[in-house]
Order: sequence, then C-alpha cells, then structure tokens
Amino acid sequence: ETAKAESLLLENINSYVDTSSYSIVLNSWARQSRPQEAEALLVQLERLHETGGGTVPMPGSYCISAVEHAWSNSAYPDAAERASALLLRRVDDYKKGNDDSRPDTVCFNAAINAWSKSSHPNADQRALELLEFMVDIKCQPDNITFGSVLNTLAKSKRPDRVEWAETLLIQMKELYKLGNAKAKPDTIVYNTLLRVIGHSKEPDRVEKCCSILDQMDNSQEGSTYGVRPNIRTFNSVILCCAYSSGSDTSRHAALHIATEVFSRVRLSGEVNSFTYDSFFKAIAYLARDQERIELLQHAFELCCNDGHLDSLVLQSLERIAPVKELERLIPIGKVVGRHLRLDKLPASWSRNTSSRSRSKKSRGRK
Repeated sequence: ETAKAESLLLENINSYVDTSSYSIVLNSWARQSRPQEAEALLVQLERLHETGGGTVPMPGSYCISAVEHAWSNSAYPDAAERASALLLRRVDDYKKGNDDSRPDTVCFNAAINAWSKSSHPNADQRALELLEFMVDIKCQPDNITFGSVLNTLAKSKRPDRVEWAETLLIQMKELYKLGNAKAKPDTIVYNTLLRVIGHSKEPDRVEKCCSILDQMDNSQEGSTYGVRPNIRTFNSVILCCAYSSGSDTSRHAALHIATEVFSRVRLSGEVNSFTYDSFFKAIAYLARDQERIELLQHAFELCCNDGHLDSLVLQSLERIAPVKELERLIPIGKVVGRHLRLDKLPASWSRNTSSRSRSKKSRGRK
C-alpha cells in the first residue's frame, strides 16, 4: 500500500502539491536508506515552490529532516556532510531574508544526529558549529540537540572534550532557567556526559563520574533538576573505574568504588549483563594476583546465579582472563584454548539474557 501511495503521489507531482503528503514518501525513503532519491524529490519540490507563483508551499521542516535522516541512516561516507549541506542551504536562504526557509529545531537535530553517527575526524567540531548556528538564528535547542552533540564528544579524541561537555551541561541548565523547558537535562544527557568523561584521560575522571552520580542520587530539584540515575548510569561509573590508571592506591580506590556501585545495583535488582561486563573489566584491570582471581571467581558465580551470562560477558572474559583463570571459572572441558561456548554451558546461567544472544553465540561458534 505504501508503494502504491508513493507511485500515485510521484506521478501527480506537477498537479498535486501538498508537501505534507510528500513527507510520507520522504520518511519512507529515510527508513529504507534511499537518500539520493529523497534529496532529488526535495529539490523538485523546492523548484515547484520557486516557479509556482506562491501557490506551492515551501517544503517544511518535516521534509528537510526526513531527507537528513535518510542520509544519516545510509552507509554513505559523506552522509553527515550531505545532511548538513541541506540544513546550511536553508540557513543561508533565511539569512538572506527568506523567512520561509528558517530551519527549526527538528531540522538541526537531524543534521547533528548525522554527525553523531559519523566517523569523520571532525564530527565533534561540525556538531558544535551547528549548535552555534542554532543560537545565531535564535532557534531553541532541546535536550535531544545537546545529547547528540555530547555523543560526538563521547567519540572524539580532542583533548578538551570533557571541558566542552561540561560547558554544554551548564548551557542547558541556563537555558532551562530562562524558560526553555525542552533544554532540561535528562538521564540520557547525564549518561552521555559520563561516557565523555569515562572515555577521557582526565586524571580525576573517576571522581567526576562519582560526583555526577552523587548529584543524581541526591537530587530533587537541585543541581540535576530531579533527574535520577538508571542502570546505564551505574554501568558507566563502573566502566569509568575499570579504565582508571595511576598509582596502586588510586587503582585500589577505583576498584573499591566499582565494587560498591556493583553491589548497590545488584541489590536493587536492576543488574544486567552490561553491569557484569563492566565489573569483570574493573576486576581484571585493577586487581592484582590472588585478589584478582578471588574477585573474578566470586563475580562469575554471582553472574551465573543471577542468569546474566551472555556472549558479551564471555567475550570479555576471553580477552581479559588468562586461560588458567578461565579454567577455574568454567567447568573443565568447556574451555578449549580461549574458546568459550555459551551453548555448552548450563542454560540457567543465561536465563535472564535475551535468547537471541544465546542463539547468535551458538550459531557463530559452529
């Protein structure tokens, strides 16, 4: 039915021009990752607007954002560039006095989201520039805007990425205080900030992550405006601890924090395989000798008892634990070199993971 509707609209494009109807086609092509066709249709609609003597409306933000999403969802290496070019063309037209071309928050979000998915080395800078353009034309960013920019910083290698991320959070809070309710930081924003900090080389990154967690824990309408931590928050803090470096004292302190957060999450009943994956890494990277062996053994037993052993956890164990330690964890005969078979282990150990992870692991090892 969708294909028939598309065909009918495209056949009558010169006699029936309702841009909201064509947005249905554009959104369909966005889901199918057909950006070139989507952009060609958008250009055709824009030309009809220019030659229609005012009778044909300018394609709105829903059309622009659909084409941007089509590029964002595609595998083209220049997808983010193409999405941004669409947006910036509208920005230029607006600055020249064409009010119909003014892009809205949805348009900017789609382009910034494209950069958040991009592997371009300057993706973070391009996302920050688009945010600056928003402010310049007085287009209100929301927490989706900031979340996408933070995502680019989480993948960035720039040395000042933590400083930028913290500045963006301050900017969100200021906008919220000034009446932009949609700029209120949410849990996703704080979790992305934790990723930025956790992936950095900041010497005090563990302390910073713990401080954010404490603020979220104790917040009503205070510094985090009532935003509460979720399982991803806790997992991010544990993982940040895992990658702690420095002296034995600081590493031991990081392991202590990771253990406390892990215990708290497990007692809450929210623990998942990502929690165990992060905690196994913390033990492997921070503990030493006999303590490491004992902690790995205890955590593995808890993981199996809780039913959260999946392919993700096994792959981590393969990477971080020597064969002798694996043989202590896994029954004899289940480890061949570093080769772990989820389908050969008791099903109860994976009872609270998705059946897909078990079946994918089984298929992949045959």
